[in-house]
Amino acid sequence: MERNANYALVGLVSAILSVGLVVFVVWLAGSGLTHAYDLYDIVFQGPVRGLSQGAEVHFNGIKVGDVSRISLDTRDPRLVIVRARVTSDVPVRKDSYASLEPQGITGVNYVQIAAGTATLPLLKNTVPSGVVPKMRSKRDALSDLLAGGGFIIQRTVEVLDRVNRLFSDENIKTLSATMSDVQAATAELRARKSILADAQKTLQSADRAAAQIADLARGIRAGG
Repeated sequence: MERNANYALVGLVSAILSVGLVVFVVWLAGSGLTHAYDLYDIVFQGPVRGLSQGAEVHFNGIKVGDVSRISLDTRDPRLVIVRARVTSDVPVRKDSYASLEPQGITGVNYVQIAAGTATLPLLKNTVPSGVVPKMRSKRDALSDLLAGGGFIIQRTVEVLDRVNRLFSDENIKTLSATMSDVQAATAELRARKSILADAQKTLQSADRAAAQIADLARGIRAGG
Protein backbone atom coordinates (compact mmCIF):
# COMPACT_ATOMS: atom_id res chain seq x y z
CA MET A 1 0.00 0.00 0.00
CA GLU A 2 2.80 2.36 0.94
CA ARG A 3 4.67 1.47 -2.27
CA ASN A 4 1.61 2.34 -4.37
CA ALA A 5 1.38 5.67 -2.57
CA ASN A 6 5.01 6.43 -3.46
CA TYR A 7 4.37 5.61 -7.11
CA ALA A 8 1.36 7.90 -7.09
CA LEU A 9 3.42 10.72 -5.56
CA VAL A 10 6.17 10.33 -8.15
CA GLY A 11 3.59 10.38 -10.94
CA LEU A 12 1.98 13.50 -9.51
CA VAL A 13 5.32 15.30 -9.26
CA SER A 14 6.19 14.30 -12.85
CA ALA A 15 2.85 15.58 -14.09
CA ILE A 16 3.32 18.88 -12.25
CA LEU A 17 6.82 19.30 -13.72
CA SER A 18 5.55 18.51 -17.22
CA VAL A 19 2.76 21.04 -16.92
CA GLY A 20 5.22 23.61 -15.54
CA LEU A 21 7.58 23.00 -18.46
CA VAL A 22 4.77 23.48 -20.95
CA VAL A 23 3.68 26.69 -19.23
CA PHE A 24 7.28 27.96 -19.23
CA VAL A 25 7.71 27.28 -22.95
CA VAL A 26 4.43 29.02 -23.74
CA TRP A 27 5.44 32.00 -21.60
CA LEU A 28 8.85 32.11 -23.21
CA ALA A 29 7.33 32.19 -26.68
CA GLY A 30 4.80 34.81 -25.69
CA SER A 31 7.35 37.03 -24.00
CA GLY A 32 9.21 37.57 -27.25
CA LEU A 33 12.44 35.94 -26.09
CA THR A 34 12.28 33.48 -28.92
CA HIS A 35 12.12 34.70 -32.50
CA ALA A 36 12.01 33.26 -35.95
CA TYR A 37 14.74 34.59 -38.20
CA ASP A 38 15.18 35.18 -41.93
CA LEU A 39 18.55 35.06 -43.64
CA TYR A 40 19.77 37.58 -46.21
CA ASP A 41 23.02 37.64 -48.16
CA ILE A 42 24.14 41.26 -48.49
CA VAL A 43 26.52 41.87 -51.40
CA PHE A 44 29.18 44.51 -50.73
CA GLN A 45 31.60 45.79 -53.35
CA GLY A 46 35.05 46.16 -51.85
CA PRO A 47 36.22 45.82 -48.25
CA VAL A 48 33.90 45.82 -45.24
CA ARG A 49 36.18 47.53 -42.74
CA GLY A 50 35.16 47.38 -39.09
CA LEU A 51 32.58 44.63 -39.63
CA SER A 52 32.90 41.22 -38.00
CA GLN A 53 30.81 38.15 -37.31
CA GLY A 54 28.28 38.91 -34.60
CA ALA A 55 28.03 42.59 -35.55
CA GLU A 56 24.64 44.22 -35.13
CA VAL A 57 22.09 44.55 -37.93
CA HIS A 58 19.73 47.51 -37.73
CA PHE A 59 16.54 48.36 -39.62
CA ASN A 60 15.77 52.07 -39.65
CA GLY A 61 17.97 52.48 -36.58
CA ILE A 62 16.50 49.57 -34.59
CA LYS A 63 18.52 46.45 -33.86
CA VAL A 64 16.81 43.51 -35.57
CA GLY A 65 19.53 40.88 -35.86
CA ASP A 66 23.20 40.17 -36.31
CA VAL A 67 25.84 39.12 -38.82
CA SER A 68 26.21 35.34 -38.87
CA ARG A 69 28.86 35.00 -41.57
CA ILE A 70 31.24 37.03 -43.75
CA SER A 71 32.79 35.48 -46.85
CA LEU A 72 34.10 36.27 -50.33
CA ASP A 73 32.02 35.66 -53.41
CA THR A 74 33.32 32.45 -54.97
CA ARG A 75 32.76 33.83 -58.47
CA ASP A 76 34.12 37.33 -57.88
CA PRO A 77 36.55 37.84 -54.97
CA ARG A 78 36.07 41.60 -55.22
CA LEU A 79 32.62 41.08 -53.69
CA VAL A 80 32.03 40.36 -50.01
CA ILE A 81 28.95 38.41 -48.95
CA VAL A 82 27.63 39.32 -45.50
CA ARG A 83 24.96 36.96 -44.21
CA ALA A 84 22.52 38.81 -41.97
CA ARG A 85 20.16 37.05 -39.57
CA VAL A 86 17.08 39.24 -39.20
CA THR A 87 13.88 38.65 -37.22
CA SER A 88 11.16 37.44 -39.55
CA ASP A 89 8.75 40.25 -38.66
CA VAL A 90 11.03 42.88 -40.22
CA PRO A 91 9.56 44.05 -43.57
CA VAL A 92 12.64 43.89 -45.80
CA ARG A 93 11.36 44.95 -49.23
CA LYS A 94 12.57 44.12 -52.71
CA ASP A 95 14.27 47.51 -53.04
CA SER A 96 15.70 47.57 -49.52
CA TYR A 97 19.45 48.00 -49.38
CA ALA A 98 22.15 47.77 -46.74
CA SER A 99 25.03 50.05 -45.82
CA LEU A 100 27.77 50.14 -43.22
CA GLU A 101 27.40 52.63 -40.40
CA PRO A 102 30.02 53.52 -37.75
CA GLN A 103 29.26 52.53 -34.17
CA GLY A 104 30.75 55.44 -32.27
CA ILE A 105 34.39 56.36 -32.80
CA THR A 106 35.82 52.90 -32.14
CA GLY A 107 36.12 51.98 -35.82
CA VAL A 108 33.51 49.24 -35.43
CA ASN A 109 30.68 49.18 -37.99
CA TYR A 110 27.21 47.69 -38.06
CA VAL A 111 24.83 46.91 -40.91
CA GLN A 112 22.00 49.37 -41.54
CA ILE A 113 19.07 48.20 -43.70
CA ALA A 114 16.87 50.81 -45.38
CA ALA A 115 13.14 50.17 -45.34
CA GLY A 116 12.46 50.44 -49.06
CA THR A 117 9.09 51.03 -50.72
CA ALA A 118 6.11 49.81 -48.70
CA THR A 119 4.12 48.83 -51.81
CA LEU A 120 6.79 46.46 -53.14
CA PRO A 121 6.83 42.76 -52.19
CA LEU A 122 8.96 41.41 -49.38
CA LEU A 123 12.41 40.37 -50.55
CA LYS A 124 12.08 36.89 -49.04
CA ASN A 125 8.97 36.27 -51.15
CA THR A 126 10.82 36.93 -54.42
CA VAL A 127 12.98 33.79 -54.23
CA PRO A 128 12.08 30.08 -54.08
CA SER A 129 11.64 28.46 -50.69
CA GLY A 130 14.95 27.48 -49.13
CA VAL A 131 16.97 30.02 -51.16
CA VAL A 132 18.65 32.84 -49.25
CA PRO A 133 17.70 36.14 -50.94
CA LYS A 134 20.46 38.55 -51.96
CA MET A 135 20.28 42.17 -50.87
CA ARG A 136 22.12 45.00 -52.60
CA SER A 137 24.29 47.47 -50.74
CA LYS A 138 25.24 51.10 -51.07
CA ARG A 139 28.46 52.81 -50.09
CA ASP A 140 28.27 56.16 -48.38
CA ALA A 141 30.69 59.06 -48.81
CA LEU A 142 32.62 58.06 -45.70
CA SER A 143 33.20 54.56 -47.05
CA ASP A 144 34.47 55.98 -50.33
CA LEU A 145 36.76 58.27 -48.40
CA LEU A 146 38.13 55.39 -46.36
CA ALA A 147 38.50 53.27 -49.48
CA GLY A 148 40.88 55.86 -50.86
CA GLY A 149 42.48 56.37 -47.49
CA GLY A 150 45.91 55.18 -48.56
CA PHE A 151 46.24 57.87 -51.23
CA ILE A 152 44.80 60.53 -48.95
CA ILE A 153 47.18 59.64 -46.13
CA GLN A 154 50.13 59.69 -48.52
CA ARG A 155 49.20 63.14 -49.84
CA THR A 156 48.64 64.40 -46.30
CA VAL A 157 52.07 63.18 -45.21
CA GLU A 158 53.66 64.89 -48.22
CA VAL A 159 51.92 68.18 -47.44
CA LEU A 160 52.91 68.02 -43.77
CA ASP A 161 56.50 67.26 -44.77
CA ARG A 162 56.56 70.31 -47.03
CA VAL A 163 55.10 72.46 -44.26
CA ASN A 164 57.72 71.17 -41.83
CA ARG A 165 60.48 71.99 -44.31
CA LEU A 166 59.01 75.45 -44.87
CA PHE A 167 59.04 76.19 -41.16
CA SER A 168 62.41 74.62 -40.40
CA ASP A 169 64.81 76.54 -38.15
CA GLU A 170 67.07 77.39 -41.08
CA ASN A 171 64.21 78.73 -43.19
CA ILE A 172 62.88 80.72 -40.26
CA LYS A 173 66.32 82.29 -39.77
CA THR A 174 66.53 83.06 -43.49
CA LEU A 175 63.06 84.57 -43.44
CA SER A 176 63.94 86.66 -40.39
CA ALA A 177 67.11 87.91 -42.10
CA THR A 178 65.14 88.73 -45.24
CA MET A 179 62.57 90.65 -43.23
CA SER A 180 65.38 92.57 -41.51
CA ASP A 181 66.88 93.45 -44.91
CA VAL A 182 63.49 94.59 -46.14
CA GLN A 183 63.01 96.75 -43.06
CA ALA A 184 66.51 98.24 -43.48
CA ALA A 185 65.89 98.95 -47.17
CA THR A 186 62.57 100.57 -46.34
CA ALA A 187 64.19 102.76 -43.70
CA GLU A 188 66.96 103.76 -46.13
CA LEU A 189 64.42 104.59 -48.82
CA ARG A 190 62.52 106.77 -46.40
CA ALA A 191 65.77 108.53 -45.43
CA ARG A 192 66.64 109.10 -49.08
CA LYS A 193 63.19 110.50 -49.73
CA SER A 194 63.74 112.92 -46.88
CA ILE A 195 67.15 113.94 -48.29
CA LEU A 196 65.66 114.40 -51.77
CA ALA A 197 62.87 116.49 -50.34
CA ASP A 198 65.40 118.72 -48.54
CA ALA A 199 67.50 119.01 -51.71
CA GLN A 200 64.43 119.97 -53.68
CA LYS A 201 63.61 122.68 -51.16
CA THR A 202 67.22 123.94 -51.34
CA LEU A 203 67.09 124.08 -55.13
CA GLN A 204 63.82 125.97 -55.00
CA SER A 205 65.35 128.46 -52.57
CA ALA A 206 68.40 128.83 -54.83
CA ASP A 207 66.13 129.47 -57.81
CA ARG A 208 64.30 132.18 -55.92
CA ALA A 209 67.58 133.74 -54.78
CA ALA A 210 68.95 133.70 -58.35
CA ALA A 211 65.79 135.35 -59.61
CA GLN A 212 66.05 138.04 -56.96
CA ILE A 213 69.72 138.66 -57.86
CA ALA A 214 68.83 138.93 -61.55
CA ASP A 215 66.09 141.44 -60.77
CA LEU A 216 68.49 143.42 -58.63
CA ALA A 217 71.12 143.45 -61.41
CA ARG A 218 68.59 144.66 -63.94
CA GLY A 219 67.55 147.45 -61.58
CA ILE A 220 71.14 148.55 -61.11
CA ARG A 221 71.76 148.64 -64.87
CA ALA A 222 68.60 150.60 -65.43
CA GLY A 223 69.57 153.16 -62.78
CA GLY A 224 73.06 153.62 -64.16
